[in-house]
Amino acid sequence: MSWSKWFSYTLLMVAIPSLLISLVVEDMASFAGLEEDYSLMLYTVSLIMSFSLLSAVMRKFLVSKGLTPSFSTKTYIDNKTVISNSFLKEMEKKLSKVDKEEEPERYVHLASMLGMSYLQNAIAFQDREMFTKALSLKEEIEKFLKSHKVKPEARTMFEGFKSKIEHSKGNFK
Repeated sequence: MSWSKWFSYTLLMVAIPSLLISLVVEDMASFAGLEEDYSLMLYTVSLIMSFSLLSAVMRKFLVSKGLTPSFSTKTYIDNKTVISNSFLKEMEKKLSKVDKEEEPERYVHLASMLGMSYLQNAIAFQDREMFTKALSLKEEIEKFLKSHKVKPEARTMFEGFKSKIEHSKGNFK
């Protein structure tokens, strides 16, 4: 997702509603006859709480739609964390439903996430078969990227996955 699209979502789903909620709370505090100090404190607390809550809701919405911007996504490989098989199957199902030609960015994003999940389990279980799946998915995405033009966000996601695979190759030789 581009930065401008993310910024638009942030304005519409977080900033404007938070400001409106805070203004309504301040008006209600003034109308109730609270002192200025209490009114300002109530305004500030409502702004912080609404901004935090709406940010979490927006993040959940964007993730559910597969629109997470690459600059807000950090991936860490941990040798103790295990990705559940149900999650892997769900990701495989989502990936199989994506039309590569219609949505190349979504395909690269989901395939990279699935590959990263395979790699995570390969490291957690020291499973060569999972590592082979991740490696073949990396090669499939590379082949796809040679023949298709994708946005930089999708390419960045793939490059992160690719570097994690290259870094982990020594563990599976």
